[in-house]
Amino acid sequence: MSWNIIIELINKLNFNLFFKKTTFYTLIFFLVQFIIYISSNKTLGQEYQTFETYQSQIIGGINFNSNAGLIGGGMIRYNRHIKKNQYHYLGFEITNVKHPKEVLSVNSNGNIFTAYKTNVFLPMRFQYGREFLLFEPAEEEGVQINLILAGGISFGIKKPYMIEYDYNGISKILPFDPDNSNPIIGKASFFEGFDQSKIVPGINLKAALSIELAQFRDNVSGIEIGCLLEAYSSKIEMMRVTQRSTVQPQSFSTFSSVYINIFFGFRN
Repeated sequence: MSWNIIIELINKLNFNLFFKKTTFYTLIFFLVQFIIYISSNKTLGQEYQTFETYQSQIIGGINFNSNAGLIGGGMIRYNRHIKKNQYHYLGFEITNVKHPKEVLSVNSNGNIFTAYKTNVFLPMRFQYGREFLLFEPAEEEGVQINLILAGGISFGIKKPYMIEYDYNGISKILPFDPDNSNPIIGKASFFEGFDQSKIVPGINLKAALSIELAQFRDNVSGIEIGCLLEAYSSKIEMMRVTQRSTVQPQSFSTFSSVYINIFFGFRN
């Protein structure tokens, strides 16, 4: 099977749209199941009398979100107990945001690159908020469900998408330019172009459910399912076609997504 056929299949799959729908319906499923459980169990919170409130916890994990394709990035969060059923929430995330019209291309050498992509956008999110205990677990190996409401500042790293061009047999790594007629050898290393990056400030808000499994007293793992909204001080250009074209891909200053974090960590 040639690279062209593989790339065509990937693009036809439209993974971002598929993931967005799948994640959304997964979130709705968990919310509905939780509401059903609450309505059928009036003694929730009294059922487990052995639950000991942890004073703090730190966890880290992998992010999957509807704006990034497969793996979106990473996250870390810290919680500290305030009072009954309530915790401070401090979080940091770094993820990748792609343009919804991005498609993969393959050149004559079989090298893969993203056509018309001009910038890579990597939001760094610093968040503060509250985490509310909704469902107390058993002393060991119990399931705990928390509601997270948080927001904060974002610093988006806008990095040029670097391409390796062929200039009459001489290789040059330059930012992608749709009007550059030189043959494309392939995409450059991800780490190329950071010296030309710009920081775009913004704000973010999120709401989520954290479903945690306390495997032992001091260890925790689970998933966080939620939605996020963020806005930046300027529009982020991620794609551009030739200047001769009268229609350009849309640039955005606001982004919304649904996401899943898979995490593990420690508490005391």
